[in-house]
Amino acid sequence: MASIQSMIGVCPQQDIVWPDLTGKQHLRIFCMLKRIPHAQQGETIKEISKRVGLTNALHRKVETYSGGMKRRLSVAIAMIGNPLVIFLDEPSAGLDPQNKQQMWDVITELKKDRLVVLTTHSMTEAEALADKICILALGRLRAVGSREHLKQRYGAGYRINTIVEPENVEVVKAQITAIVPEVKLETDSGGHLVFGTGPTQSSVVMQLLRFFEGQSGKMVKEWGFAQTSLEEIFLRVVHGSNSGDSKGMSDPTAETQLNVFLEGDQASPIGFFRATRLVTLSEARRMIEQLIEGAPTQYRFLYNGVAVSPQQE
Repeated sequence: MASIQSMIGVCPQQDIVWPDLTGKQHLRIFCMLKRIPHAQQGETIKEISKRVGLTNALHRKVETYSGGMKRRLSVAIAMIGNPLVIFLDEPSAGLDPQNKQQMWDVITELKKDRLVVLTTHSMTEAEALADKICILALGRLRAVGSREHLKQRYGAGYRINTIVEPENVEVVKAQITAIVPEVKLETDSGGHLVFGTGPTQSSVVMQLLRFFEGQSGKMVKEWGFAQTSLEEIFLRVVHGSNSGDSKGMSDPTAETQLNVFLEGDQASPIGFFRATRLVTLSEARRMIEQLIEGAPTQYRFLYNGVAVSPQQE
């Protein structure tokens, strides 16, 4: 157990600090708990405090620290001992923009050679730091994947902003419609065109990019793509998980993501697919076989953790 504890660092959501001790005394106590040799403790404290920006406050009592400084001290404590796994619960809460960016830089550096598990309500923070994002709602895992995967699965598509010469408006509209027939014109004002598309295949996006790059400075003066933000996706997934508040879950035709796990290992999904609430279990079996590579040939369904019997199927 001691060897496992030495591999783990934890920054809880609430700062667990002693107001009458200094920042340096906190770090020294945790150095001793992590069994860092006394000769190395001074250098360890110096290095970690510098990384989180607390060097000039080490000799002050923690009761004089601001909320943001206490958060940085909690993160510094989690870093002691160079653990292989670090759990960070809202690490940048209470930090001003400059210190928040510094904290993000520290976390980005940390995750290069270890696992960092970070919980946050800030989708900006998740998008800036996470390689894989898990969305939880009502205590259950609702979606997991990279930023690109979540945007592709749950996004409402792209918004295309263009500024063209007024005499070229109709030509540009016709060419964009030819590339993406389902595109919708949202704004047409004095050469400013805004188009909206649903989820679009990457090949179609590439055609649009080639078109705009070829016409940039010619018919098209300025252009830009904007994908659905991670904040919008988070709200969509969370609201779709709450049957009391959600239009998505009360609508049986609304699609949701179904995760597929190996039995006994419900921490790491082997794949997922989109389906409506009306899907039958036999239809779900066909989707699993067609869409999920490496799925087992024999399996059973669990609903809220309870096995579904063949008779119920």
